[in-house]
Amino acid sequence: PVELTGAAMLPTGAGCVGPFPVVSYSRGTDLDKGRTTADPSNYENALVAAMLTGRGTIVVATDYLGYAGSTWPRHPYLHADSEASASIDALRALRSLAANRQLVLQPSVHLIGYSQGGHASLATQARLEALTGEFDVAGGAHLSGPHDLTLTAALAVDALPLGGLGSTYYIPFAVTGLQGVYGNLYTTPADYFREPYAQAIEGLFPGTTSVTDLILEGKLPLLFSSLVTDRFVTDVRNPASALAVALQANASY
Repeated sequence: PVELTGAAMLPTGAGCVGPFPVVSYSRGTDLDKGRTTADPSNYENALVAAMLTGRGTIVVATDYLGYAGSTWPRHPYLHADSEASASIDALRALRSLAANRQLVLQPSVHLIGYSQGGHASLATQARLEALTGEFDVAGGAHLSGPHDLTLTAALAVDALPLGGLGSTYYIPFAVTGLQGVYGNLYTTPADYFREPYAQAIEGLFPGTTSVTDLILEGKLPLLFSSLVTDRFVTDVRNPASALAVALQANASY
């Protein structure tokens, strides 16, 4: 057991009597460890509240493992099971909150996510559908997610030396996160990441420093080819490697 934080956005005012539709919202990739869905001043949270809760929908969202008030040491980025379990536990917490506040919920749940959230919301839907009788899934919008992680990594490798937009932080975020889950992708970070970046790569994401500052401080390179080793490229292309197996295991489709 580990603590997680999140938010429930509840409509109030004249005519807000329920039963309320419920949306499970999965947020996108964020490198800021302190980010929480419970901050109304954050632009994404404010948009979700305005577009969904403002129309009479209850929204529940998790901060994921390793963010905000979570006691988990590192976020397992794009690990489908933990994304889904965090979202499902948030839905269960909402049920408890609704009962305490005498709010009536519609029996069905809608799932929405974008970017990492698209990956998370689709993984959540697959697992909700396996929980026979606990939740009724009405539908989902799983937008712009890296649903096929094997293809995502292959595209980054094929685009060397640049690696594609964001590869210098999306890829190490995912690889080090999955290493934290499985423990067998590499023996040391230097197997996959070149120095001087390998020595600190496992502690960068999520953190408190922006990507721009990480590059300026010399903790990340501009070019993907300056970050990853030949072994990383080989393992991405080898379907039998521990890396490729982990990527395939976390495809959310």
